[in-house]
Amino acid sequence: MSVEKFNKFVFGPIGRGILGLGLVGLVVGMFAQGCGSGAKFQMLDESGKPAAVIAKVDGVEISRLAIDTVAKESSQGQPMDDPRSRVNFEGSALKQLVKSAHGYILAKKEGIEVTEAIMKSKLIKTLPEFRKLIKEQLVTRKDLKEDATDAAVDAKVLELTKAQGGEGRTVQAILDEQNKPVEEKLKDSAFRQLTTLSVASQLVVEKYEKDITVTDEELKKAQETLSLKMLTINQKSPDDTPAKIKERADKAYAELKAGKSFDDVIDLYSDTPVPTGKKKKSEAEPMQVPRNAIASMKDYKPVDALK
Repeated sequence: MSVEKFNKFVFGPIGRGILGLGLVGLVVGMFAQGCGSGAKFQMLDESGKPAAVIAKVDGVEISRLAIDTVAKESSQGQPMDDPRSRVNFEGSALKQLVKSAHGYILAKKEGIEVTEAIMKSKLIKTLPEFRKLIKEQLVTRKDLKEDATDAAVDAKVLELTKAQGGEGRTVQAILDEQNKPVEEKLKDSAFRQLTTLSVASQLVVEKYEKDITVTDEELKKAQETLSLKMLTINQKSPDDTPAKIKERADKAYAELKAGKSFDDVIDLYSDTPVPTGKKKKSEAEPMQVPRNAIASMKDYKPVDALK
């Protein structure tokens, strides 16, 4: 296994790790919606002048320079000459920046500041952190056991890199190769400014996650799926008013809650035409839908008593 392959296997691209906010951005966005903290963030170009702004989230400016920088990192060197590819990368970059902006706004509201030391601690890994990450990957691959010592991890890394020829590489050498590009990138003004936004988001999540506990029952419910069937009640004639349609829908819902089978209720109330002598069925094949997905839809209510 070459050093390059080993690094990609363990960590993936640097840009994705630093700028790809993923769940962090999503969680922060949920917390930050409407907080209106008045946080200000203005991106500067290499000359120190304000970069051209194309969007704004509260007081956080999203510039053309920011989108170009994030898109370039995300592309991992892939050409963006094709208009469709450019649109995809830039669209993804804009979404990341909006999520990051929400995180920065909330961080300011909470009095969280991103210092030079904090920024480096989040981006530049220490030897123990790096070795732990490598160990987790090697255990997953069954190259090591969970109780493997640091010495065993170091030996396995040396063995894997030696297998490709040469003297092999130590964990420290690979770590230095990982950290060096980050240190170089931190010298770039645009990268530093964007990193400030993303690290602020990370700090906010770290602050809130300490107070979040999930029970086994909550996990079970989150993973539970429900069988979703459809019953459509339409307008039958011009005289069929919305009030009458709602009255039929309410009756159908009441019978469902009372315990009548869904198929019987469909046969009674569905407006779908069927041949004489045939029973009406769900307008769609039953779908397995996560309970929490249904719970998030304000117009839908799961009825546990259904048969």
